[in-house]
Amino acid sequence: AQARLGAQNQGTAVNTAANHSPAFVVLFAGMDVGETPRRKDSSILGLALSRSTPRSKSSAPSSSAVTARQLDVADRISARYAEDVKDVEAKRRTAYVPISQREVVVPCDRAAARTVKSDFDRVLKKAGGDMLGWDQQLKQDSIQKHLHFLHHHAKTGRFAENYGPEGRYHGDFLNSMRHGKGEHEFRGEVYDGSWKWDKRDGPGSLSLTDGTEIKGDWQAGLPHGVATVVAPDGMPTYEGDFRNGRRHGLGKQIYASGDVYDGSWENGRQHGRGVYHFTNGDKYYGMWKEGRYHGQGVFHYTNGSISRREYSDGIITSVQDFDATCSRFGRSLQRDGLMRHTADGNFPREVFMLSHV
Repeated sequence: AQARLGAQNQGTAVNTAANHSPAFVVLFAGMDVGETPRRKDSSILGLALSRSTPRSKSSAPSSSAVTARQLDVADRISARYAEDVKDVEAKRRTAYVPISQREVVVPCDRAAARTVKSDFDRVLKKAGGDMLGWDQQLKQDSIQKHLHFLHHHAKTGRFAENYGPEGRYHGDFLNSMRHGKGEHEFRGEVYDGSWKWDKRDGPGSLSLTDGTEIKGDWQAGLPHGVATVVAPDGMPTYEGDFRNGRRHGLGKQIYASGDVYDGSWENGRQHGRGVYHFTNGDKYYGMWKEGRYHGQGVFHYTNGSISRREYSDGIITSVQDFDATCSRFGRSLQRDGLMRHTADGNFPREVFMLSHV
């Protein structure tokens, strides 16, 4: 009976408080019966904010809740983020500055020219009836705005452009882009030749930092066409065709060992028919695939002997040597015979007439 009476009295107190303060109901919503409400402690960030603005003594936190450590941390937080708050507030206020009073920001003339160039390239890549004529393309509003800006701000003619201690350019410009003839020096590399739309394009010569020189045709910034690579000592190491910066087509390569390859290339590797000259005088006439022997080929040795070979992705599959005594080729040896040990009784000794084969 006493318990029921206590519960009723407490419920009456809650209902009475609810009529006067809705926040009181929320405070008691998650509490058990008979539990005493706890006062919420102030956070460190809250203390920092509360100390930034003077308050009355009645609203200030009690001295028992504010410890020396909390005050110290609050001061450090305020000092740490004070400048950030000022910067954010300054940026917010700039949004309300009239346009006429704002600082004029002029776009990059070279970036605008590149945008126009990329727009034209995109049109040229379209196929069939979707392609627009040049007159229709030039009438577009975006193109007209870019051309108007370039007409008043971009430089066209012969100028000098410095890149500080890293390099310089002296030559022709078109709409602030390197276009025409010019000499470009950057981080020790020097290119002297033709330019097109801010890239090496046409005949030119590039000197690298190690002394190597590349002379020939360029396209889109890379060797493309016929070019020659000259070593620092002045000896040519490659003469032939390039495509997109790689050896592609017919060309002659001189290696550091003294060996020479003269033949077909594809994507920077020996591919197709070619002749390999060894430093000891031996020669190999045959086929290549991605830098490896592939297909039929013939070795010509300095002592006059000849050996026919057949390869598959660099792996030898058959051998047939030339017999000088009868002036004809001997019996062909397949790969299964090549894999036998010389001590094996079935090893074809008569086939191996050359000690180095």
